[in-house]
Amino acid sequence: MNSLQNIINQIFQQNGREDVILKIKINAILKEILGENISKNIQVKSIKNGKLYLKADNSLWAFEISINKELIINKLNEKIGKDTIRQIISR
Repeated sequence: MNSLQNIINQIFQQNGREDVILKIKINAILKEILGENISKNIQVKSIKNGKLYLKADNSLWAFEISINKELIINKLNEKIGKDTIRQIISR
């Protein structure tokens, strides 16, 4: 029997919206990597061509992301299971 999560994933995949699933996964992983305090101040805007676009609530959080880009990219790709993210752009 399929779990509800599997059914939802199938629906999104059938409709060509794997990006929505990936955004949800990335949000959860960012919370785990960065902690609650930072992750609640950052939003995943989009993922296009290996670029992860993040919107920070203020310049302090954007700076925090920028100085930890490589670590975040490596951890995200490790948790996702493939090299999906190649670059992070934070604003």
